Amino acid sequence: MTDWIDIATALPRTQQRVLVAYTTHYGRRAVTIGWHCKAKTLESADFDSEVDDEYDEATDTHYMKEQWVDESVESEYHYPISGVTHWMPLPALPEQMGGAA
Repeated sequence: MTDWIDIATALPRTQQRVLVAYTTHYGRRAVTIGWHCKAKTLESADFDSEVDDEYDEATDTHYMKEQWVDESVESEYHYPISGVTHWMPLPALPEQMGGAA
Protein backbone atom coordinates (compact mmCIF):
# COMPACT_ATOMS: atom_id res chain seq x y z
CA MET A 1 0.00 0.00 0.00
CA THR A 2 1.10 3.55 -0.57
CA ASP A 3 0.90 6.59 1.66
CA TRP A 4 -2.24 8.68 1.94
CA ILE A 5 -2.35 11.65 -0.46
CA ASP A 6 -3.59 15.00 0.85
CA ILE A 7 -6.33 16.39 -1.42
CA ALA A 8 -4.55 19.77 -1.35
CA THR A 9 -1.56 18.05 -3.01
CA ALA A 10 -3.25 15.97 -5.74
CA LEU A 11 -6.58 14.50 -6.82
CA PRO A 12 -7.27 11.17 -8.55
CA ARG A 13 -8.57 10.99 -12.12
CA THR A 14 -12.31 11.56 -12.41
CA GLN A 15 -14.16 8.34 -11.45
CA GLN A 16 -10.95 6.54 -10.40
CA ARG A 17 -12.04 4.30 -7.50
CA VAL A 18 -9.85 5.00 -4.45
CA LEU A 19 -9.85 4.73 -0.68
CA VAL A 20 -11.21 7.98 0.74
CA ALA A 21 -10.46 9.29 4.25
CA TYR A 22 -12.95 11.82 5.60
CA THR A 23 -14.40 13.30 8.77
CA THR A 24 -18.10 12.61 9.41
CA HIS A 25 -20.60 15.26 10.49
CA TYR A 26 -20.04 14.01 14.06
CA GLY A 27 -16.26 14.47 13.93
CA ARG A 28 -15.44 10.76 13.56
CA ARG A 29 -12.71 9.75 11.08
CA ALA A 30 -13.83 7.19 8.50
CA VAL A 31 -12.69 5.44 5.33
CA THR A 32 -14.75 4.35 2.33
CA ILE A 33 -14.31 3.53 -1.34
CA GLY A 34 -15.25 6.39 -3.59
CA TRP A 35 -14.16 8.68 -6.39
CA HIS A 36 -13.74 12.34 -7.22
CA CYS A 37 -15.51 14.26 -9.98
CA LYS A 38 -13.69 17.25 -11.38
CA ALA A 39 -15.84 20.18 -12.58
CA LYS A 40 -17.37 19.89 -16.04
CA THR A 41 -16.09 16.38 -16.71
CA LEU A 42 -19.23 14.23 -16.32
CA GLU A 43 -22.64 15.02 -17.73
CA SER A 44 -25.28 14.61 -15.03
CA ALA A 45 -27.65 12.92 -17.52
CA ASP A 46 -25.44 9.83 -17.17
CA PHE A 47 -26.55 9.50 -13.52
CA ASP A 48 -30.37 9.43 -13.86
CA SER A 49 -30.90 12.71 -11.92
CA GLU A 50 -29.43 11.20 -8.74
CA VAL A 51 -26.54 13.71 -8.40
CA ASP A 52 -26.23 17.43 -7.78
CA ASP A 53 -25.52 19.18 -11.02
CA GLU A 54 -24.80 22.60 -12.45
CA TYR A 55 -25.78 24.04 -15.80
CA ASP A 56 -23.13 25.37 -18.18
CA GLU A 57 -24.78 27.90 -20.48
CA ALA A 58 -21.79 27.99 -22.87
CA THR A 59 -22.16 24.29 -23.71
CA ASP A 60 -25.90 23.98 -22.90
CA THR A 61 -25.03 21.00 -20.70
CA HIS A 62 -25.76 19.94 -17.13
CA TYR A 63 -22.60 18.66 -15.43
CA MET A 64 -22.14 16.86 -12.14
CA LYS A 65 -20.82 19.32 -9.55
CA GLU A 66 -17.21 18.93 -8.45
CA GLN A 67 -17.38 16.57 -5.47
CA TRP A 68 -16.28 13.34 -3.83
CA VAL A 69 -18.70 10.44 -4.26
CA ASP A 70 -19.19 7.36 -2.05
CA GLU A 71 -19.37 4.22 -4.14
CA SER A 72 -21.32 2.12 -1.70
CA VAL A 73 -21.72 -1.55 -2.60
CA GLU A 74 -25.09 -1.54 -0.81
CA SER A 75 -26.60 1.08 -3.09
CA GLU A 76 -26.95 1.90 -6.74
CA TYR A 77 -26.96 5.61 -5.91
CA HIS A 78 -23.98 7.97 -5.73
CA TYR A 79 -23.86 9.90 -2.44
CA PRO A 80 -21.63 12.96 -2.06
CA ILE A 81 -18.97 12.76 0.69
CA SER A 82 -18.03 15.90 2.60
CA GLY A 83 -15.05 16.34 4.89
CA VAL A 84 -12.63 14.47 2.61
CA THR A 85 -9.00 15.08 3.56
CA HIS A 86 -6.96 12.28 1.93
CA TRP A 87 -7.15 9.50 -0.64
CA MET A 88 -5.12 6.44 -1.58
CA PRO A 89 -5.10 4.17 -4.66
CA LEU A 90 -6.81 0.84 -4.12
CA PRO A 91 -4.50 -2.15 -3.75
CA ALA A 92 -4.33 -4.65 -6.60
CA LEU A 93 -6.70 -7.62 -6.39
CA PRO A 94 -5.16 -10.99 -5.57
CA GLU A 95 -4.19 -13.00 -8.65
CA GLN A 96 -6.46 -15.89 -7.66
CA MET A 97 -9.88 -15.20 -6.19
CA GLY A 98 -11.95 -17.79 -4.39
CA GLY A 99 -12.26 -19.74 -1.18
CA ALA A 100 -9.72 -21.93 0.57
CA ALA A 101 -9.19 -25.39 -0.84
